[in-house]
Amino acid sequence: MKRYLKQIRMRMVGILIALISMIFFMFISGELGWGDSRYMTSLMRTYSGIAFFGCFIYLIVCLRRYKRILQNQFLTEEARVKEMDERRRLIYDKSGGILADLWIVSVAIAAWFAAMLATTEIFYTLLVILLVMVCGKAGTFWYYEKKYE
Repeated sequence: MKRYLKQIRMRMVGILIALISMIFFMFISGELGWGDSRYMTSLMRTYSGIAFFGCFIYLIVCLRRYKRILQNQFLTEEARVKEMDERRRLIYDKSGGILADLWIVSVAIAAWFAAMLATTEIFYTLLVILLVMVCGKAGTFWYYEKKYE
């Protein structure tokens, strides 16, 4: 149990570092003039806003959830049992696992940079790749979840 609590604390530190770096990057991008609406299409402007603020809100929600888990022993045990479920781990690994998750996040960040720097062709290419990867990951997860019921 102590190992799981340490793992949760490390996740919280990682989330805090990500939040601080996001705020720092938005400050820098505002000062350098990235995301200038004269060069961005409406889709690029929308994606840029959704990607940043959606990720920001998601990280804050995760941080609050982990804080609540650490404060309540019953929630801690329930979360640990849920994470250690072998069936869900097998399905996660079969649908691409951590490598697919990291690849999706990397392409999403690259698409966000392309949108902020107004490189239209690269943005649309990365956006299509991102959508295909997310749909593929979700589809294989759904398939294996039905298969291993």
